[in-house]
Amino acid sequence: MTIRFFDGSEAEITGYWNQPLKGSYKKSSIKGENVDSIVFLGPSEKPFKLRVCYETKEDHIEILAIHSRVFGPGARYIQTESDSTFGNPNPKLYKVE
Repeated sequence: MTIRFFDGSEAEITGYWNQPLKGSYKKSSIKGENVDSIVFLGPSEKPFKLRVCYETKEDHIEILAIHSRVFGPGARYIQTESDSTFGNPNPKLYKVE
């Protein structure tokens, strides 16, 4: 899976879905704590949101959780995988030049 960040407010993820997904920066909450996240939108024929919550470190991004939800009334984010809210150590993404 690859996440590419563009101009500080938009991103693209490849390798999660059968086509790249576009995303944008949002503030989110995990267990009552505010965190940064990128929210990606699924394709129009299968609408969903994928939220990657993270914490910015000096030389990497630490992934705190990955959640998804479908569109519709009362829809809430759910864990994408049983361990989608990670314990220590959290997965880390490093910038590739």
